[in-house]
Amino acid sequence: MSTRDAARPSWSPRTGSPKSWGDMRRQITGSRRARLTTVAGWMALTYGAVHVVVVPLRRRENLSQVWAEGWWNAFTLNEPTTLAEAERAVTFWQTLGSFGFPMLVLGGHLVWSAHQRRRVPGWLGGIVLAWGLPFVTGLPASPGWALPVIGGLIIAGDTGGRGPEPGAGEDAGREAAVWSSTVKTFG
Repeated sequence: MSTRDAARPSWSPRTGSPKSWGDMRRQITGSRRARLTTVAGWMALTYGAVHVVVVPLRRRENLSQVWAEGWWNAFTLNEPTTLAEAERAVTFWQTLGSFGFPMLVLGGHLVWSAHQRRRVPGWLGGIVLAWGLPFVTGLPASPGWALPVIGGLIIAGDTGGRGPEPGAGEDAGREAAVWSSTVKTFG
């Protein structure tokens, strides 16, 4: 064994060590990409939570008035004609009609996917980026700047379809082995 081979990482099935320097680089890169996706997910979760939790607290007077008058058909899409109707419309669009719930779903999916080492396609980040750019250029003094950042992080965290992250195919290999032995037994 040469000294070069001695310095090379070896494969250990028990610990899942990389086979070569290239595998090690892919493993490090994969974890960096997973961190980017995780950061995007936590940002989206935070952004959604503000709309779902914090804004209703700020609008609790309007919401309590809606509850007192009856929840069914309490909001309308008609043009508000009074200040009370305008406040009620703003309350709806900042809470139930906001993008808080979809952002919670997106954030939860991003965090879960990164934890499971599953690929989140970059086009999803492109959609969030395309949505966020007109948002922040039209209303620059808003927390909407998180949207293009989230979109950019999703794009940067995409593996580019180069296959699963290291270790992602281990379960598939085990499942194929179990299926093969089952077919041999009963076939």
